[in-house]
Amino acid sequence: LALSSSLDYLVRRKLTQTRTLTLQVTYVDRALFVFDETNPLRAKCLEIVNSKGTFCFDNIILIFIALNSILTAMADYENVDDDGNPEPNGSARNTIIYVSEFIFLVVYTGEFLIKIIAFGFAWGNDNVYLKDPWNVLDFITVIASYLALDPTLPNLSAIRTFRAFRPLRSVNRFPGLKRLVTALLDSLVGLVDVVLLLLFLLLIYSILGMQLFQGLQHARCRVVPHPVIVPSDCTDVTNECWGQYLDMLTTVNATTSDYNYNHPAYICLTKDDGVTPEDNFDLDWTKDSSPWNVGGLDCVWPEDADDERVCSLPNNNLNGDYTCPSQRWCGSNYDDQGNRRFKEVDYPYGFNRMNSGTYVAGLNFGITNFDNIFSALLSCFQAVTMEGWTDIMYQIQDGVNGPIGSIFFVSLIVIGSFVMLSLVLAVVEEQVASPLVPVKTEEQIQKEKEDATVRRNRRTASMAEMAVLKKRLSTAKIHTSPKGKREELAEVAEVAESAESADAEGEDGEKPPTLGTKRSMSKLQIAAKIVALNETTTKSTRLSIVTAETLADEPALRMWVITIIGSDLFANFMNLVILVNTIVLAMDKYPVDEDEEATLDVVNMVLTFIFIIEFAMMIYGLGPKGYCADRFNIFDGFIVLVSILELLIGLFDKPKGGGGGGGVSREEVVYQKCGDFLDRLPEDYVEDSYKQKIQRLGGLSVPLNIFLFQEIQRLQKVIALVRFQMTQLQLAIRGEVVMTEALQDALDSISDGAAPKRWIFTIAGDEFSWILGAIGMWFTSLQDRDRQNRKWLNEDRPNSYCLTYFFNPNGFLTAMKQEVTRRHKGENWALDDVVYRCEVTTTERFESVRAPPPEGVYVHGLSLEGGAWSRGDVCLIESTPKVLYVQLPVLHVSALTKTEESKRQREYFKPNGAFHCPVYKYKSRTDRFFIFKVPLKPGGSRPPSHWTLRGTGLLCNKE
Repeated sequence: LALSSSLDYLVRRKLTQTRTLTLQVTYVDRALFVFDETNPLRAKCLEIVNSKGTFCFDNIILIFIALNSILTAMADYENVDDDGNPEPNGSARNTIIYVSEFIFLVVYTGEFLIKIIAFGFAWGNDNVYLKDPWNVLDFITVIASYLALDPTLPNLSAIRTFRAFRPLRSVNRFPGLKRLVTALLDSLVGLVDVVLLLLFLLLIYSILGMQLFQGLQHARCRVVPHPVIVPSDCTDVTNECWGQYLDMLTTVNATTSDYNYNHPAYICLTKDDGVTPEDNFDLDWTKDSSPWNVGGLDCVWPEDADDERVCSLPNNNLNGDYTCPSQRWCGSNYDDQGNRRFKEVDYPYGFNRMNSGTYVAGLNFGITNFDNIFSALLSCFQAVTMEGWTDIMYQIQDGVNGPIGSIFFVSLIVIGSFVMLSLVLAVVEEQVASPLVPVKTEEQIQKEKEDATVRRNRRTASMAEMAVLKKRLSTAKIHTSPKGKREELAEVAEVAESAESADAEGEDGEKPPTLGTKRSMSKLQIAAKIVALNETTTKSTRLSIVTAETLADEPALRMWVITIIGSDLFANFMNLVILVNTIVLAMDKYPVDEDEEATLDVVNMVLTFIFIIEFAMMIYGLGPKGYCADRFNIFDGFIVLVSILELLIGLFDKPKGGGGGGGVSREEVVYQKCGDFLDRLPEDYVEDSYKQKIQRLGGLSVPLNIFLFQEIQRLQKVIALVRFQMTQLQLAIRGEVVMTEALQDALDSISDGAAPKRWIFTIAGDEFSWILGAIGMWFTSLQDRDRQNRKWLNEDRPNSYCLTYFFNPNGFLTAMKQEVTRRHKGENWALDDVVYRCEVTTTERFESVRAPPPEGVYVHGLSLEGGAWSRGDVCLIESTPKVLYVQLPVLHVSALTKTEESKRQREYFKPNGAFHCPVYKYKSRTDRFFIFKVPLKPGGSRPPSHWTLRGTGLLCNKE
């Protein structure tokens, strides 16, 4: 409506400005070869057609068109025939419309006959009936109406559709509206350039989107942390068995004490395949070394059906805004290198299994993405239509990065929608506002012919003079002095400009602005005229600012380069190269085909070298200053420099583990690992700060607070040592400090993937931290210990403690026993008379513990070796074959007097008694690492000695 109002205003304004312009209308001598201008019938028809006033011919026809349009819009489509057309029987509205059709047909036929008698039908001057496009529309409508009356025609519904054109006939009755519609139609030619610009913009944004977001919209929250196999007895997600299968996967196995999805029978890739279930995003993999590069496995990664948002993958360095909630894991059906994880089959989803992550309504069924150029173009096109573009932007913000997604799509909307709409309005406005062309007199036409003859003569003389000057240059009769050469070059340029100005004069005889004297000629124009002599043309738009003095003093090689870069052939060749380069960029897709990618890399390398050669020629021919005078040249140069940098990075940045003499040195690998460890290293504990927090927890008079204080002190010593040694090792690798023996040992250990000995043991051989050989597990344990301590320090006591994360678990249990004893001080409990009271709970995961026990503590993290635990019977059972360890449920540890504990055990563990299972800190079962004993109920009729011979025990660390 705003566009129509604006253009209608322009039409009225232009019609007002040109109101004084009148054109004399002439008619054919004989209309329909019968009616001449003296014929009374034709004279009457002309009088009717040209009538003026309120009830003139045009107004009467316009009234009938309005009535026809209103009645057509009132059709009752509840009563239709077999073809879907309104049926008059049974509907009063359709009956009225049916009867009125004949009246309107008679009126329109009469209009048609009056006009062809008045103006003529098809032959004659420009004022005959069919020479007006709007009359052609009227004629087609009338003929179609008569054809619709013929019952013998096979498809009347197609002919009846021409009735919809009847309201358009009103356009011809309003001069302003007619001019507006005509302007819109005439502007279609100019709008082609706008459409091409829009397509180019969409292509650029599509390629940019492919580089930034390709493959990242496949990430969805999954109900299991890794892919699992497809059960052979359930291959349809719509069946009830599929829901039962997912429930089974997310249930803890009674035998293994772990979730079923971690059972080897269900894991898609196991350790035998060189990967653990957690290694779903290994950045060190290549496309070939990835264990998923096997053509697809018969597995699935079930998605959370209630969560259709794109999530941020763990290896996404751009940090998307959405992370999966608890007990949900973000994953893709493609690995990090673009390999398909699964077979491309229709079961169990009923469509391609690889599309299971995107074939949901929330993701537009995977149609709008940036995996290939076609999907990217569709996504960008949908965005510029401003219909659903926010949904695509939210996907990018959730999975990739919020600010990047906002900048990408908002800029696309501003340029692709608002700016393009302004361009469309400008083109249409130019067409609407164009003045009417007045009728030229015979004198004006004759004068224009004489002016054209004069211009041709001037152009012929100038070209002849240019040929003479060119011959002078080619025969080497140019002055040897720079001054003489400059004068001749300027003379050539002046003559060439004279010829060009003669050729460029407009039809109205006006001359364009001339260059004036030799001194006033621009440097660009002088250089352009020099090249024109060799090319017999004055086109040299690619040249920039080059002075005549510079050209006169430079060798022939530079003149030759300038001639090449200024030629049309060179420009067309570079345009072709740019087109090929755009096609190569657009052929990128996800997932990547290795052979296709290798071919595209070769083509891209060749194109890069072509651009570098062009850049060098432009710099040499035009000079740096002349090259930078054009802003487009600056942009081209920047792109070329970035391409050169990319080539250099590709040459020197060899991948790890690559063959043949390249690769990263051992010191560089250790240096990078040190940087990574330093980034992940916990913050230092400030003594004043954690003392205040302990005071808030009750102060150092509470036994467990004393234990926490001691644990933090020891952990801070470990953190300080690791930070110091990592920092010193980086400095030593850079050569800034001396590589001592301790630093060399640390370098060797980190290079071998082991924790340095100095981190584990003191110089005297005592335990300094915790005995874990692999540096990855050692560092993970450091982070876990820090996490438990800080949560205890900053919040409150944990609901359950991991015994594994303590330096001194014996001291922890002793402190707990002291607190329980103090609570029973009124009962005269003595610490020497109190023993541990242990009970295995039915809680399998420590996260399920909602509150601490009324007395004592909950502990977890104990692994049972040499047996298994039956949760149903709450007793020891034989271990499953090939399963060395099972996780013990949460253990409640408290204190009780010796007498009461002995009585409790006799009643609870009858008749065979309890098996007192020893708990050790490490796998090495020595008194040094012994903690305490937990009474466990033996299963069946086996005596406790059976489990002693089995070597059954509980371990804090399995490694």
